[in-house]
Amino acid sequence: MNKLVYFNEKNEQIVFRENVAEEDINKFLAAKDNFVQVMNSIDYYNIVKDNIVELMQAIINYDFRQEKAFATINRYFFNMVSSFYCYVKYYERFYHDRYKRVFSEQFDKYDTYKIISELRKYTTHCFMAITQSSFDIMTGKYSIQIIPNDLLEKDKGMLRKDVKDILKRQIEKGEVIDLRLLTGDFLNIFCELQIKIMNEMKEDIFEDLKTIEDFIYGKNLNKKESYILKEDGAVINTSNILFLFLKKFQEEYTASNAVEILKEMHEG
Repeated sequence: MNKLVYFNEKNEQIVFRENVAEEDINKFLAAKDNFVQVMNSIDYYNIVKDNIVELMQAIINYDFRQEKAFATINRYFFNMVSSFYCYVKYYERFYHDRYKRVFSEQFDKYDTYKIISELRKYTTHCFMAITQSSFDIMTGKYSIQIIPNDLLEKDKGMLRKDVKDILKRQIEKGEVIDLRLLTGDFLNIFCELQIKIMNEMKEDIFEDLKTIEDFIYGKNLNKKESYILKEDGAVINTSNILFLFLKKFQEEYTASNAVEILKEMHEG
């Protein structure tokens, strides 16, 4: 028969539940897989967030006299837009249409979201997006720019019509895209997007949490490392997934350093 066990301080095996149904074990394994998917989504979030922060730091420290200055800025920009594309595709692959509405709402709401999404295609298939910088003698600061007219001239049918219309309006106003402002705005939009997704995901997380906790001995901070001992001799650790999940949330799921960088950019 299947049973749940833990080991006490004397390393003695203690059975805390017997006759565990195969159906319950399968439910536990499904909840465990769901937790792994959520943890992967947090990793994708952190990768994108860190790439945004690195681009922000590169913008703050930019000096055209540095070796490969433009190539470096474009590399950080490409890292940001490409990792964001991977982030979106991860949700499409593993959650299908579950969060399609959330992504669509952000896309429709923000021009910056549209521009970032389309510049990923542009930098992949057409040209470098960032082509110009200027220096303000009065402030001693650089402005790094994306030129709307250049994007339209070098576009090979990659850009959406609504993005082209945004770029045409900027040209009519004599505007360029300031990379500092674009990146700072995207950070806010991206963090808002992640919060919306996690808010929609939390009920499923709590449900899976209940399922997993039923397979672990102890309560709250007194949980013990626990196992399923199957009738066929297989051993399944039931507690590691919870410990890893909580650690991921406590140590990694934060935008605090990004917010600090954003504040520094706006003050600058």
